[in-house]
Amino acid sequence: SYHKFNEKNQLANIIKYFANIINRSQPTPNSKIAIIGDGFISFLIISSLISMGIRNIILIGHHDSRLKIGKTIGADITINSNKEDPYWVIRNHIGENLEGESEPWLLGLDIVIDTTGSMSALQLGASLLKPKQRAKLVLTGFYSEEPFSLGHYLVNRGPEIVVAFPS
Repeated sequence: SYHKFNEKNQLANIIKYFANIINRSQPTPNSKIAIIGDGFISFLIISSLISMGIRNIILIGHHDSRLKIGKTIGADITINSNKEDPYWVIRNHIGENLEGESEPWLLGLDIVIDTTGSMSALQLGASLLKPKQRAKLVLTGFYSEEPFSLGHYLVNRGPEIVVAFPS
């Protein structure tokens, strides 16, 4: 029948969805990237980034068991935002650049991908970006909660807003 569930179409839609996120984000090997949300799509994004040679990946979520999976897949840092403030964990982190030199992350991240669709995650994501360097805030969902003020973060950081909704 017309309404019969088609597994092939569903899998193709999932692949198109996360491939669109990666393509629109345009990560480079030196990109510092946070993914907000510890679900299946985030795991696919991490796997794709790892296969592209990207290593500076942070996974932010609420579920210790899922964060552990994210770490196993390849996230460098996992943050349970119910237990730690991601903003300060990231600002205080000292990582390595591609040349193997120590580099503080206090200036922020190049790309933040929000897979949750929550306004608080969007606000967190905006606050984590490098200021005035055309960092990318990647929106992968629809935000239907009450509006909030992003103005301060958008004016001070000047990110490129990348809309990567499912097509």
